[in-house]
Amino acid sequence: MKLLFAGILALAVTGGWSPDVTHASVITSNIQVDDAFFYYISTNDAVPGNLVGTGSAWWVSYNFPDVPLTPNVFNYLHVYAINTGNAGGFMGDFTLAGSNVFFANGTQHLTQDLTNWTVSLTGFGKNMVTPTIFPDTGGAIWTSEVNWTTDTTYAYFSSPIYATPEPSTYALFCLGLGGLAVMKRRKSLSSSSAKSPEWRDIR
Repeated sequence: MKLLFAGILALAVTGGWSPDVTHASVITSNIQVDDAFFYYISTNDAVPGNLVGTGSAWWVSYNFPDVPLTPNVFNYLHVYAINTGNAGGFMGDFTLAGSNVFFANGTQHLTQDLTNWTVSLTGFGKNMVTPTIFPDTGGAIWTSEVNWTTDTTYAYFSSPIYATPEPSTYALFCLGLGGLAVMKRRKSLSSSSAKSPEWRDIR
C-alpha cells in the first residue's frame, strides 16, 4: 500500500501521467508571407521550436492542418518571415481544436493583428515590438522599423497559445495529496503504538 501511494504521489508531482493522445490539442494554420517564411511551434518564446513547414511563393496561402501541440504548457506560434525587397507582409489564419487551449484573444481563432502578435528584427524573444499594418496589403502585418528601400529584411513574429491543465491532471494531483495524508496518518499511528512502556520501580 505504501508503494502504491508513493507511486501515485510521484506521478502527481512530476506530471508523469501520460496524456491521452487521442484527445491532444491541435492547430490548423493558413499562412501567406511576402516573400517566404519558416513556421515553427515552440514551448519557449526565445527558441524557434519544431519546424512545421515553409513557404516560398508570396501569392500562395500554405495550409498546415491538425498539427499537435505540447499538452498542458504554453505553446508559441513562431513565423520567421523573409522579404526580398519592396513591400512585405505576413497574413495568417489559425484555428485551435481542444478543450483547454486558447489564443491571447481568449478564443480559439486568430488572424494577423496588432494586438495579439509581437515582432522583432533580431530574433524570437529579442526586442519584440508591436507590428504595423502595411498599406494596400489586405491587412498584412510587418514591422514599422523596416526601411523598404533595403534589399532583404527579416521579421520574427510570435503569438502565444495558453493552456489550462486537463481535469485529469487536477484529479491526479488531489489523489497524490490524499495518498500523502494517509501515509502520514499511518506513520503517526505506528509511532504511537510502538512507544515503550514506562519503567516502574517494583521493589
